[in-house]
Amino acid sequence: MKQEPAGNRKKVLPLVTQGIPPPSGGREDVKVDPKFTSLIGFAKYKDTYGLAVHQAAALVIARRALGCKEKMPREIKRLLAPKEGQPHLSTWGKLFGIVKAARKKARKSGDYKKSWTIENYLTYAKLKIA
Repeated sequence: MKQEPAGNRKKVLPLVTQGIPPPSGGREDVKVDPKFTSLIGFAKYKDTYGLAVHQAAALVIARRALGCKEKMPREIKRLLAPKEGQPHLSTWGKLFGIVKAARKKARKSGDYKKSWTIENYLTYAKLKIA
């Protein structure tokens, strides 16, 4: 596999093809943008499947390689994107900023625990999930 330049943020994920294998010996390299994968995995898959955050992020990367788009849970989307046409990644970016600020504030005041969920971060940021 050819090594990418250091500035390139896309991860290369080997993808086993179904049907006729490509000439490279049965696998295909797919470039996937890793933007917000840890946050998406944390919000959607960590508690659902009992995964660690990094395992959940890997699941998001694999799903992106297969062409899936990660929709934000409805309760959280209602808080962050009241407009219907808000771009997909900007909503995840907004959530990332809220979680980062809440974590920083909680660490300063001594309230932070590693076992927090997305709901804990949003509650600490004074946002109520319906």
